[in-house]
Amino acid sequence: MALINQTLNGYTFTEFIGAGGFGSVYKAKKNGSLYAIKVFREDYILQEYKQSGQNNRIQREIDIMKTVNHPYLIKYVDDFKGSDLSVPSYFLVMEFAEGETLQKLIKRNPHQSEGQIISIFKNILQGIKALHQIRGNDDGKGIIHRDLKPENIIVNGDRVKILDYGISKVIDYTALTSTGNFLGSPLYASPEQITDSKNIDKRSDLYTLGVILYEMLTAKVPYEFTNLPELIDKIKNENPIPPRKYFADIKNKYENIIFKLLEKNPYQRYLNIDELISVFESDEAIPRRKYDLSPRFVLRLWNDGSALEVYLKDHNETLNVDFPAIHQFQQKKLLERIQGPEFCTIIDPETVRFAYDTYTDTVGLKKLPYCPENFEVITPAYLNTYRKQQEYVKLVIDEEAKLGADILFHLIIIRITRMFYQHTNKIQ
Repeated sequence: MALINQTLNGYTFTEFIGAGGFGSVYKAKKNGSLYAIKVFREDYILQEYKQSGQNNRIQREIDIMKTVNHPYLIKYVDDFKGSDLSVPSYFLVMEFAEGETLQKLIKRNPHQSEGQIISIFKNILQGIKALHQIRGNDDGKGIIHRDLKPENIIVNGDRVKILDYGISKVIDYTALTSTGNFLGSPLYASPEQITDSKNIDKRSDLYTLGVILYEMLTAKVPYEFTNLPELIDKIKNENPIPPRKYFADIKNKYENIIFKLLEKNPYQRYLNIDELISVFESDEAIPRRKYDLSPRFVLRLWNDGSALEVYLKDHNETLNVDFPAIHQFQQKKLLERIQGPEFCTIIDPETVRFAYDTYTDTVGLKKLPYCPENFEVITPAYLNTYRKQQEYVKLVIDEEAKLGADILFHLIIIRITRMFYQHTNKIQ
């Protein structure tokens, strides 16, 4: 509160708005215009941001954020350091957005019409789409919000302003977590963000959008919990409570959209924000994707790379090849060869072999990261929980990606299921 009525860099602080894990927010005036200023203690700022010079990557990120101009994204105006305070602090100046937070709106009016809710949510989607498409940052791949929540969305009618995007570029999370604070907002964090917050992609924001839509339609959250560890466990391992429990009249389409957004694995959600937007313009919650189902020749490779070279001499089209994962150890040159642009590569994980005693002495199988310890045959008891199934499938998919697969071998799920049936004698 010490900043009230003080003037720094021409900004006169007039009102305290609120405080969060990253800092405090004040209302300020300059040259007759209103601004919101977020104040960060120096303790919570990354060391790189404190430095000057051309190599300051974080300053470049902030400069890019200041170029963002979209009706549904708050505009960053200025940033500076305040050295005349008792605690050195950094200031991020934003335009002042009239309205109330979505969090307050839900509490004040938990029974808004479905039409009004969807109208607001569609505008949120447009803001996130613009954020995901921003170019110019170091990786050139747009910005992941990372801390999207109703508290960070200002609503005025059906217009919205999304706040705090890009803030994660500035914050020293080591300092925050050492004080006992959780990185981001746990209730809105995706399973992968909880597990490894540094290595997430834009589909993490899609999960968060699912939580927000759930809350907008039901005034509830997807999980019942009494403490943070219980919440984290449910986010990572349990299905959400069906929205229909709280809102019996919810349209089946919207409930299905929520379920897909809240999938535990990113690849099970929508492909991107554009696909999510498209389902709101259609009658279906699951988009109808077009696939090339025409017959095609797939060459299953074995040990002889010379046959491949003979074929390529007379054919210019892309060749579909199937490379067994177990051959990576003895056919390294062949694996490198098929990773070129003239090939469309499928990596066969050979998971079906783990269902039979016959293959327990196969050396290549034992080296695969998803091979059971001591090469025990995989039975229903080995994958008896959803978490174990998740972990196993992730190991398989990660291995395919590591080996340069252009097409993931999705039949892995079918093979595991069939394996279960075989071991329980449900099919002959």
